[in-house]
Amino acid sequence: MKVAKVGTVLGFGWLVALLVPIGCGGVDESEPQPDPNETEQGFCAALAEVICSQAVVEACYLSDSSTLAADTESCVERASRASVCNPAGLPYDKSGAQSCLAATKAMYGDAKLGTEELEAQRRACLKAFSRGGDAGTACVVDEDCDGAGGLRCVKKVTGEASCQIPKEVGGGADCSAADAVCGEGFYCSESANCVAREAVNEACSDLMLCVEDAICTADVCLAKKANSTLCAEDSECLGGFCIKKTGENTGQCGGFIPVDFDSAVCGLLTP
Repeated sequence: MKVAKVGTVLGFGWLVALLVPIGCGGVDESEPQPDPNETEQGFCAALAEVICSQAVVEACYLSDSSTLAADTESCVERASRASVCNPAGLPYDKSGAQSCLAATKAMYGDAKLGTEELEAQRRACLKAFSRGGDAGTACVVDEDCDGAGGLRCVKKVTGEASCQIPKEVGGGADCSAADAVCGEGFYCSESANCVAREAVNEACSDLMLCVEDAICTADVCLAKKANSTLCAEDSECLGGFCIKKTGENTGQCGGFIPVDFDSAVCGLLTP
């Protein structure tokens, strides 16, 4: 199966071997060792090794004990390429390396990519890869902002969006401040107050947002589809993903992206 939603999955990080010179007397452990995450290339090398876990390699390469080592090497080589590690060509900040590595390791350990894992990895890796926009800078996506500094793209229903450190405010509160973000179950209305999201079967629009488990269709909030239900887009699915076969326009809703031989994820990691 090919999966439509993989751009953010493999958008951050992966491999290059760190060669430590060894003289006749061995390595002087008193000498400070270079930080492999100092450069983007080194970080991509480290992240590639995290992504190419045994579970992922076995799923993508159909490996057995006799081929696992060679297949892992092949996976790491491909994963470390800039076109896979950082396809958007975002500036790298080493201060975010460790958090991105940890989140990516957690995500790829079982070769199943769930919505919560993906979001956690995306947020963690914003600290390593972002365009670095300062507070108040106009933005479209979080990656436009200084991720290492904790800035995110805060959007209003009126269309205004700027890089801010989000400040959550509760239901009924004033959300006119540029950094104000309404809590779960609410949105910042056109009148700049946090109001409850519209329930299933209620009217909706670009200015009137539906509850998280519904989607605005023809100006009405419709319940998102359960897993295994026919779908065309990720946004239709309660589980977060519309899983499609190669070349098909429709698929089935699911709660995770499967990493298997025919998946789009494996397509990036195999020859």
